[in-house]
Amino acid sequence: MEKAQCTTAVTTAVVAMLVCNAALGSDDLFELPLEDLLQVKITSTSYFDQTLLESASSVSHGDQDRWSELGSRNIGEWLNTLPSTVAPQGLARSRVIAIRGYFNFSSDTGVATLLDGVPINLLRFGTSALAIDGHDLSVMKSLELIRGPGSSLHGADAFHGVLSMNTVDHGKTGVTTRAELGSEQYQAASLVSRYSDGRQQLTTALAYRNLGDQSLEYPYTDYYTGLPGEGVRSNALENQNLLIKYSAADASNNRYHLSGYHMKLDADQLPGIASQIGFALQLDRDWADYDAQLSLMKLGFDHQYSEDFSTTVTTYYWRYADMETLDASMGPAPLNFLQLTETEEHHWGVQVINRHQFSGGSNLAYGYEYDSAQNDRFTTTRIPLGGSAVTNSNPQEDAKQSHHSLMLDGRYETGWFDGASTIAYGSRFDDYQDKDLQVSPRLGYIHDINQTTVAKLVFSRSFRMPNSFEVYGSSSVASNEDLDPETLDNIEFSLQHNNAYSFTSLTLFHSLWRNAIRAEELENPVNNVRYQFRNTLENEAWGVEFEFAQRWERLRLDASASHVISRDKATGLDFEAFPDWMLNLGLGYQLSASTDIYVFNRYHHRQAASIPEYGEEPDQETSDFFRTDVTLSWQLSADLKTHFTVRNLFDRENYMPAYHNREKGAPDNSINASLSVEWIPFDH
Repeated sequence: MEKAQCTTAVTTAVVAMLVCNAALGSDDLFELPLEDLLQVKITSTSYFDQTLLESASSVSHGDQDRWSELGSRNIGEWLNTLPSTVAPQGLARSRVIAIRGYFNFSSDTGVATLLDGVPINLLRFGTSALAIDGHDLSVMKSLELIRGPGSSLHGADAFHGVLSMNTVDHGKTGVTTRAELGSEQYQAASLVSRYSDGRQQLTTALAYRNLGDQSLEYPYTDYYTGLPGEGVRSNALENQNLLIKYSAADASNNRYHLSGYHMKLDADQLPGIASQIGFALQLDRDWADYDAQLSLMKLGFDHQYSEDFSTTVTTYYWRYADMETLDASMGPAPLNFLQLTETEEHHWGVQVINRHQFSGGSNLAYGYEYDSAQNDRFTTTRIPLGGSAVTNSNPQEDAKQSHHSLMLDGRYETGWFDGASTIAYGSRFDDYQDKDLQVSPRLGYIHDINQTTVAKLVFSRSFRMPNSFEVYGSSSVASNEDLDPETLDNIEFSLQHNNAYSFTSLTLFHSLWRNAIRAEELENPVNNVRYQFRNTLENEAWGVEFEFAQRWERLRLDASASHVISRDKATGLDFEAFPDWMLNLGLGYQLSASTDIYVFNRYHHRQAASIPEYGEEPDQETSDFFRTDVTLSWQLSADLKTHFTVRNLFDRENYMPAYHNREKGAPDNSINASLSVEWIPFDH
């Protein structure tokens, strides 16, 4: 009944929009040529802003227009539209992120996350994906995802990739409001205000979003009867964001920046522990609740010595606190318990960057960074069925980590071949206590074949330090303080072409992952501790990525395709849960000067749905994922526009890859719809 009502609502809204189209204004928001769109500046691939053709990294960019076109409600939904990238839900996590293969139990490590340039990965798990959907898109100006190593710029955790989140920036005085409503009890509202008087700028943003009962159905096998069963998770996500940014300039070419950010996430019925212990412990209640808060302060200073030389000094402090609730009371004794885990950690750091611009387009940046982190709290309270609560401190509590870093990044216009060649270079040197110096170089050659086509050949190395969970263990995992950092060597070749109305990119890559940190079973378990994280042998991945965009007078097309194979070289086994084929196809048509329709299709093919956190891979069937989303955009006036989105139009039963031995994988949403309205009441 609910799906029928949704379909009726979709049809009614579409017809209403098309009928009313004749009464709309003539402002054309879709006339921007592709050439201008591709001049969007990328900020995460260098200490200098770059275009897509200038960048020495494979990177995807998203902004408010793109999220509206796709109908993305949170960061995870946008990540799932990118080449060679998957971001399903994980154990008490809003997302886990995997890039270019290697999907396994540690898929939520190795992707560095930046918030306005500040690294926000957690010390204990080496990820920020636990609450990534709590960062509201309405307070973001842009998102960038580097596919491949990024340690030469961003250090540890920038192993398989980098997610850079950039909050709304300053601008002319004005207010922007947004509101959204939809099925799945979806509602959202935001307010962004800007004030500018030339030398001073103030920006504030408030956002609230509630994605309610998504009714994600999942299969399991009942360990009591051996019969198949089915459970339902609400996967509810409620978040609030607050952002305050202030900037001031003086007469001495100095500019001062101060910003504060707070994020709160309340998530109910995220995925639970599934069958990681060998059977479905939570049966039809395989879920975990998760609450998190992030508070961040950032202070910056810029000085422009001359048009070609500047210095930036940034210092930051942030604190993260969360709570995970796991109900396994339906399990067999002694595994029938309620468990509450509470953690808190803080980080602070400082960064100094000098930038030089030279004639002919060459540039050079170099700097220093210090970062310090500490786990302030890590307690687990377990309440056995019919018993008393017992609270224990995790071995990770009070764990600390700090490091000093030197960074180098630049471009040299060689003058070879009539000035058509550029050397992109850089390296980072990270000094961690009790560990060897980590050197992360990057070297690329970019050749301008003609004015619209470039060829790129880039080598880069990244590393990942063991997180505190891998070092100190838990009640079920033995400690190992002798773990070495992981390293990843990557080489890729790209051909890219763009003109005023088309863009094409073809990339071939190969990566070699050494000293991979994996959980291995102990020969002689002690006190029921069966596993320990150890450095293992090599893994490798190779693949091809193709991206294409074309704009005609009213029609536009964007597409991507990727084929990725990743393998454990010691065993010869593939990481089969990561899709080996991924195809995206978007088609947009401008119905009039003020109405646009966009259809986005996704197809994934993979060999297995899920793997356990520890132990052998299960034997699972091949899986196909196919989904179609449709968005109608409607410009009512110069200051008012709407977007109506239908997701999973054909209501297919789709599953994304997962770990923890989940049957079929992580369920995707059934058909749902939402309507968003953006209003700019005044803009001076």
